[in-house]
Amino acid sequence: MNHEWLHVHKLKGPLAGRRGFSVNYRYRIVFSYTDKSKGEVILLAVGDHEVYR
Repeated sequence: MNHEWLHVHKLKGPLAGRRGFSVNYRYRIVFSYTDKSKGEVILLAVGDHEVYR
């Protein structure tokens, strides 16, 4: 599931297997699906670009 305006993308490196998107120019969210068919996720990190490190 991917709402088109969120621009959800697969993450690489140490965050491989997780996904991320930007809330705005400052905040990003890293998450994993718990049940993709239902669109259920668990938020793993919310913050600035440092959440990708």
